Amino acid sequence: MKILITGSRTARATDLTNLRPTFIDRGGAEVFRDEAVAYATAIWAADGQAELHVWPGGFHAFDTFAHDTVLSGDMIAARDRWISRLFHLNPVHREDDSVAPPNGTAPTRS
Repeated sequence: MKILITGSRTARATDLTNLRPTFIDRGGAEVFRDEAVAYATAIWAADGQAELHVWPGGFHAFDTFAHDTVLSGDMIAARDRWISRLFHLNPVHREDDSVAPPNGTAPTRS
């Protein structure tokens, strides 16, 4: 399976049937937020598979410019989990990812 990096041409497509599974994430404070939400909505309307994340307070490219923040870490972890699910890989764990203890209590962050 190929991973398709979408651009403006894909977002302007009128026929969204038969798209590969699509991961879309945007910062809640970025200029392209509404277009990303509309694109995901159009994919769902065409019975496609899309995972959409809108990160509260995130600005355009916040994962690059503010890469050491909790929000960026959460965004990257969500993308990594999606890729793992898509390709049926073992979950990707980063050092700072929280993992639920075996007794079933809620995970904690340090």
